[in-house]
Amino acid sequence: AGVTRRRAVDAGSPLPPTAKDDKMADELLERDQEIGDVLEGLRGCWESDKHWRARRDFLIRNLSDYQSEGESVEDLDDLVALSMVWSNHVFMGCRYNDDLMEKVLEMADGVEIEDAPQFTTRDQIMKEVFLTHSLEAEQQ
Repeated sequence: AGVTRRRAVDAGSPLPPTAKDDKMADELLERDQEIGDVLEGLRGCWESDKHWRARRDFLIRNLSDYQSEGESVEDLDDLVALSMVWSNHVFMGCRYNDDLMEKVLEMADGVEIEDAPQFTTRDQIMKEVFLTHSLEAEQQ
């Protein structure tokens, strides 16, 4: 059976609705070794410590919404995929459809990202080129 999104306020949820900071995330991982082991197994060999901390926090903040009663913490394919979408957007500048972006950005609300890169979109570059050419044409 697939993992379905549920409300974080369900009784017996293994996690708080959101882990507000790294301290809460670290406390959770110390308390529940199974969750810590599963999450650590999700780290990609390409992820730096900075990238992994941010994605791990995304996963922790949303874990209780994706873990259904009686299901293993390992059955989290949808959440893992969404965490990768968010990570790719933040750290590599990838863009996705508006509905998906809105969803992952809402899910990531409050995740601290140290030294997040800044990306320039194609539209921004084209606007700048157009303005530069327009100004040059006016000056001639």
